[in-house]
Amino acid sequence: MPAAIADGVDDHGAGYGYLGGSLHDLAAFAALQLRGGTTADGDTVLTPESVRLMRAEGRLWPTGTATGYGLGWRVGGLDAPLGDAIWHTGATPGYSAMLFLLPKRDIAIVLQQNLYGLLDDEAVMRVGFGAARILAGGQAPTSTTFASPYYWTVFGATACAMTLILTAVRSALLLLRPATPGAGPRRTILTVVWCVAGGLPCAALAWAVDRMSPEQLINWVPDIFISVCVAAAAGAATLILRLVLAIRAARVGRSQSPTAVRTR
Repeated sequence: MPAAIADGVDDHGAGYGYLGGSLHDLAAFAALQLRGGTTADGDTVLTPESVRLMRAEGRLWPTGTATGYGLGWRVGGLDAPLGDAIWHTGATPGYSAMLFLLPKRDIAIVLQQNLYGLLDDEAVMRVGFGAARILAGGQAPTSTTFASPYYWTVFGATACAMTLILTAVRSALLLLRPATPGAGPRRTILTVVWCVAGGLPCAALAWAVDRMSPEQLINWVPDIFISVCVAAAAGAATLILRLVLAIRAARVGRSQSPTAVRTR
């Protein structure tokens, strides 16, 4: 029965419509499809025409361009031996599901994984496509895809955040020391380098937020988003503190210059 919910509508990319189920539920759905829309007891759920339309590839009007979709199913579009497969995949943050129907073999494969993120999509999906290929009589994939882009991004963002935190702390401690005159080009170059380093994560965060909302980012890439936010905050602090140190050193240098002494 329909039931009211207190959370409203999830508009952050999840298309499941709050319909939940287990691996056994999805397997029962696959079996229903293989039987042409009838239950194990012989009850009709889908008419033969509905089943045909679900598996018939649609075309755009008026060009006639194939869409690769039937009614709710992806149709074909895969290399042999999955050329006639009826299939679909889906994912939400942290979870993924894949379902392949092979009507000519009267078999199906259902795969659920408690892993999914935007940066490890290829590695996660390759597991299901490889299993379906074996089930269809093909060879197992010879190459292995790892989720290295995801790990490198997480480790890189975390290392950047830690480095900038340490730099910001060191810059704050330098402010507590007595001011010294500027050291010329060397101090200027170091200030520019640290300001650029501090500004990069801020620019990266602005770029990401421009393309996805903060709610979407925290849903799909929470660890990376948090690391980048920390790096941006530490980077902004580093940039400000380094500018303050440079300005203070320049003022001290001017006050101790020979010209300033003669003026006094």
